[in-house]
Amino acid sequence: MTTAVDFPKDFLFGASSSAYQIEGAVDEGGKSKNIWDVFIKKQKYLDVFSVRSLKDIPKEYINRVKFIGYSKGSLVFKIVDKIVESITSVDDASIACDSYHKTDVDIALLKELGVQVYRFSLSWSRILPTGYDHAPNEEAIQHYQDLIDKLLANNIQPIVTMYHFDLPQVLQEAGGWTNNFIIGIFASYARFLFKTFGDKVKLWTTINEPRMVSEGYGGFYGIAPFGPDLGATYSGIGDYLSIRNMLLAHATAYRIYEKDFKPTQNGGVSICPDTTWAFPKNENNENDVKASELALQHYVGIFIEPLVTGEFPKIVLESIIDTSERKNFSTWRLVPFTDEEKKVLIGAYDFMAFNYYRALRVTMLTEEDIKKEKDFKKIDQRIDIGDYTEPSIPIDDYNGFYNILKWLSEKCKKDTKFIICENGLKDSDDQLISAEEKTKKKIDYHRGILVELDKAIKDGVKVFGYCVWSFMDSFEWIMGYKDKFGIYEVDFKNPDRPRSKKGCFDFFNKLFQDKTLPIDSS
Repeated sequence: MTTAVDFPKDFLFGASSSAYQIEGAVDEGGKSKNIWDVFIKKQKYLDVFSVRSLKDIPKEYINRVKFIGYSKGSLVFKIVDKIVESITSVDDASIACDSYHKTDVDIALLKELGVQVYRFSLSWSRILPTGYDHAPNEEAIQHYQDLIDKLLANNIQPIVTMYHFDLPQVLQEAGGWTNNFIIGIFASYARFLFKTFGDKVKLWTTINEPRMVSEGYGGFYGIAPFGPDLGATYSGIGDYLSIRNMLLAHATAYRIYEKDFKPTQNGGVSICPDTTWAFPKNENNENDVKASELALQHYVGIFIEPLVTGEFPKIVLESIIDTSERKNFSTWRLVPFTDEEKKVLIGAYDFMAFNYYRALRVTMLTEEDIKKEKDFKKIDQRIDIGDYTEPSIPIDDYNGFYNILKWLSEKCKKDTKFIICENGLKDSDDQLISAEEKTKKKIDYHRGILVELDKAIKDGVKVFGYCVWSFMDSFEWIMGYKDKFGIYEVDFKNPDRPRSKKGCFDFFNKLFQDKTLPIDSS
């Protein structure tokens, strides 16, 4: 056992969730449909599964799978061999964890866990069933007021996300995030939330993982409706429209808070991008080094730079322009911000929240690959991440976490404070590994991340909080209930959805209460 890592006494440890992933009650309490309700009812896909690395693909599937993307640090594949080509519906979230009916149960578990903060989201379609602020749903307002009041009564600070992938369907039918009308609509929604809950909520994030939202408007391999799942036809077009509108929606909401609410409520507002760090596959290869910078800027910089300078990253714009010239596409696909928009954007955050799951290891697409590729977005990014799991995953993930912390600290305005709203590792589903080994793997992952977090703090990065994804097992979007990240297990086969502690509970409980991380030297 080496010297323990001590975090500051005022450091905030907590756990995270989101409304659609845990609430259930999708047709109750005056809630209207959102894009996920619609997606689940109408879509069917080939069975999907996720793994952390290529070597983890089950042997019986090794020649029967197609890579379709990644989610929360894992590679996602679909089974394509006709022998195992069973069509399965996307899992239903109508009950999920049934948290809409189990507020008291969940609060008791959070208190037992010892968290100082709980990061959760509000359901837009539950609070404002029409999508607009003229007809609020009083039952939903009371539900969230009760949740917030009970958290505070138990000395748990709420971190509230306004939007976590569940756009009201009525707004999507008008174009959703690709239609710039949503900037004003989101601003009105944000104003309503500040007015309704802001006297008790001091930490707000506007939009969770805007990159993932944008992928739904530009073809996330045709399978993930974090936007509306428009497919690859709009890749490099719909995604950029949504990115631009989300940034302006966030910044407009921020300015409303800054002017009308911050002076009396004394809270703060941030956006919450998902982040990664991209290592070049070959650090001595100039093209691979450039690929790593392209990946960083396309995945992260595109959301940070506009809030610092009012501009999109230069390397991103150059790659988009080059692609358009190659494809004889004359229309601007990522429109620069006007001078007036820049005034709204620059400095539009009080702190910076972000999520992190893993690092990438990338190489540059060859010229031959670029010429053959039809997907504009893939050409814009120029990166190949098909083998990004080499070399050692944990070392890349840990070093990448430190690197992104340092990069964000240097990129954002001076003295910016940071909070990690999501970081986690799904439980191994390898049936040959014992429960103890699975628990150790999860704890080792978090220990590695937290060691790097301590290192970054000692190197001057101002981090004030860290939230584990997730509080309990939940509905993991396209993965349904297959991927389990929770500190608490949920029995989804039992209609009462009972919760129970996992083997990792004691590790997190002690960490949260003592704010000390013992380093296991084994």
